[in-house]
Amino acid sequence: MQDLLLTAGERKIFDALSDSLKEGWTVRSEKIETFESPEELYMRYKIAHFTDLVCVTLAKRAEGISSMAEFEKIASTFDVSSLPHEQLAELFFVLGTRVISAMIQCLLSRATTDEDLEGIAVLTNIRRMLKEANVLP
Repeated sequence: MQDLLLTAGERKIFDALSDSLKEGWTVRSEKIETFESPEELYMRYKIAHFTDLVCVTLAKRAEGISSMAEFEKIASTFDVSSLPHEQLAELFFVLGTRVISAMIQCLLSRATTDEDLEGIAVLTNIRRMLKEANVLP
């Protein structure tokens, strides 16, 4: 069994997937009560040290997005699969939990394989870590 940490809205998307795709997956409830403020994300962006042009461009273009449609439009033009793990971690930190949540919704709605769900599971865990970091004093 593999775990997905999904919000109520994401759970509805997951529930609409085929039974064969959902088989073997356990959904645990995730509550995102607050998101980073624009000021916090801007501060993260300013202290980030991106060496990869893809990260720099994506972070700049993602500033201030607030919907899944906006994210889809931006993300569809980028291939982040070749980025080094360190750059991905920093990129996710700069993008914050709202954008990662939009990514999860978008990817869930398009999931067709276990590999898709495995990637989404990674994103849900990254979001959980960011959420926990956001509440640290």
